Amino acid sequence: MRIEKLIIPILIFALNGKSMCQEVFTNALQGNAIIPVESINEQLYVSVFDGNLTSGIYKFDFNDPDVPILVGEFPAAELGALKIEYDPSENMLYALRFSDLFRFDLSSGLPIVPQSLFLTDVSGQRGLIHHNNFLYTVSSNAFEIRKHEIIDPTTTNTEVIYTETAEDLLIISDIVGEYLYFFAQIAPDNVELKLFRININQGNPEKELVSNMDGITGFVQGTHVKNNALYATIETIGSGPNLLVKFDLNLPFPSDFQIISEGPGGIIPLEVTSFGTNIYFTDGLNQSIYYVEDPTLLLEDTEEARMAVYPNPVNTKLYVQFLSGKELEYSVFDISGKKLIQGTYSSNGIDVGLLETGVYFLQLKSTDGKTQQVEKIMKD
Repeated sequence: MRIEKLIIPILIFALNGKSMCQEVFTNALQGNAIIPVESINEQLYVSVFDGNLTSGIYKFDFNDPDVPILVGEFPAAELGALKIEYDPSENMLYALRFSDLFRFDLSSGLPIVPQSLFLTDVSGQRGLIHHNNFLYTVSSNAFEIRKHEIIDPTTTNTEVIYTETAEDLLIISDIVGEYLYFFAQIAPDNVELKLFRININQGNPEKELVSNMDGITGFVQGTHVKNNALYATIETIGSGPNLLVKFDLNLPFPSDFQIISEGPGGIIPLEVTSFGTNIYFTDGLNQSIYYVEDPTLLLEDTEEARMAVYPNPVNTKLYVQFLSGKELEYSVFDISGKKLIQGTYSSNGIDVGLLETGVYFLQLKSTDGKTQQVEKIMKD
């Protein structure tokens, strides 16, 4: 399948506020409450919270979604994890229950016996981040973001790096560069959501508004960052659909978001991850794992690989700033997905002077296939 047939429908639904349909990845864990999910080394890891199977960590091969493989059980058949985070440097999987933290050594033979770690006053529902050998959590009162250094299984150094003074309830997402992104349920009702960030390298950091989120109310169940985009699953309050949304962290703040999927009444999206061009998320009602396609995941996960397109809006010619030494192909599509212009980029730019006024999409890709990008273009 050619990539323009994949990318253009995604962009159209973002423009019109419509969502793509999700597909079932697996129903193999039905009968069990499944919450966190993580893509690790071309396998999909998931925690069974409770149900017919023993509470623990299971995994799937992406090409064999019908066979769950037991990675390791939690002790005494207690409830499973609410959040999981992978540490690639040590090949460790951290699993946070309501207030208990465990570590699975994925280098060990299966089934793995997890190691219990000391952690206190933590809300397992409000996020877990692993970054540069530190763990980040939210306090049980949901007002503090904490940084933890695990010294040994019984010793943890903990530092409060941010305290919310407005009585907003916090849900941490991920760290990108020097910024920790978090959602806040805004006081006094604590239902309206906004996205913020803080600089973790500053003492007493001030929060910066990333997105107002158009007044969405509810709870952020899970988040995932890939290619400088933040994905979030939202269980909404009221009659609105549950959502899978995406924030482009390259845009100036405060920014809008796009809806990747609007779950029908029978889906409650929980945790989210990605593999290839797919976004995967667990469902709290049907106890299935779903996926939706987002071809922008093909982009290289580096800032230097992103190409600058200018001017935009454009009247006659578009120009592209990109890394030298690459040959670049381009295609221009209208909002129906019809290809109007194509060619190989040169310093003469891309002539769009004959296009009518309106919205178009420019697809750029290097001939080696390593760099691909799509931009929305406004034609004057």
